[in-house]
Amino acid sequence: MQLFSKIRDQFIKPKEHLDITIVGSCLSNFVVSSYLEKHLPPNLPIRRLTSALQLRTDIILELLEHKGMDIDLVEHYLKAGKWGKSATQHKYAQWFSSFVLEKCLESRNIHDDCPDLLIMDSLCDIRHSLYAHRSKGWKAFFGNIQFSDASVEKNFTNEFSHIGLLPADEQLKKLIRLVMHFKKRNSSLRVVYMHFPLNPNYVDQKWIARSSHFEMLLNVFLERDKHKDILSISVPEKLNIPVTDPEHPNYSPQIWNHFYPETYNFFAEHISHFILNRKPMFKPSGTN
Repeated sequence: MQLFSKIRDQFIKPKEHLDITIVGSCLSNFVVSSYLEKHLPPNLPIRRLTSALQLRTDIILELLEHKGMDIDLVEHYLKAGKWGKSATQHKYAQWFSSFVLEKCLESRNIHDDCPDLLIMDSLCDIRHSLYAHRSKGWKAFFGNIQFSDASVEKNFTNEFSHIGLLPADEQLKKLIRLVMHFKKRNSSLRVVYMHFPLNPNYVDQKWIARSSHFEMLLNVFLERDKHKDILSISVPEKLNIPVTDPEHPNYSPQIWNHFYPETYNFFAEHISHFILNRKPMFKPSGTN
């Protein structure tokens, strides 16, 4: 046994920290920020690399391949746009679209990441509808944008085409491409893919159907090709309960997209088990 331990230690370098890249939504952010470290050994702290939040996988791939968007052009139309029928709807939609653009800027160097763990969730790929630049092909998020000025609307339509939602088969292909990019940088990479909980009392059935279909495709792919370094997780129904209490620290005005600690802890516990108990294991520094 001692001989085995010495041989093992030659090939498993002790980790001083767990490098994590995030590609996902508030779900991934909350799990990593507030819950995961509690389920890890104290001598394996988390070091966050890029947090590419609210970006669809195809936009991430464009960033990785240095095909990023024209930030100034997107910002120009976001400032001129309008959304929804009320001032409240407009304010939130404009803020969210600008937030997505900000995250594109913050994620421009994601190609330099060499994570031990890639954490993803499904929300953006399930729900985000995109536009593509007609001549250059890069994609951007504008939500359900409209324009009061007819000339601005005409210019926008001449420059962008609405490509809509990401088909499930394309979603899977792009996920595989993203994983392979980071696998080339770290052959021991682990990937966790969390299926965003969508409660039928708060979310339209079409989104739940899209999510369920993709979960089925991904799980069939993982089982068929024996990808033991990729974990697909969804919560049981009893944990798919959004926070409705405005006094709760996890509360969101949208209701459907934030959850109680039990939900985030469920994901965190499964991630911890996955990265610590399967080979090639992570060996925290200071262990024998």
